Amino acid sequence: MAPLLILIAKIGPRRTAEELHIGTHGVEWNEQGERLSEFIMTTHTIHGNSQFQKPSHLRWTWESPGGQFHNEIDHIIFNRRFCLTDVAVVPKFY
Repeated sequence: MAPLLILIAKIGPRRTAEELHIGTHGVEWNEQGERLSEFIMTTHTIHGNSQFQKPSHLRWTWESPGGQFHNEIDHIIFNRRFCLTDVAVVPKFY
């Protein structure tokens, strides 16, 4: 059985030229986001969420009780071989 890795990761915008696997449209960083970034760089994959500019209400995938805080904690990670044309969040399911 493969291990399951669960991270509450926040990945912000690219900070250096070496972070080509991260786009320029991320929101903010946290420690788990740093780890996820290292994993993405090691596996030569791309963080899809930060590649496309979106309005803030179409970026977050988690809302705190009461709606005070919003975080983008679900991530699309893909291999460079594939062509990705967009990444979007479905705002609500009823």
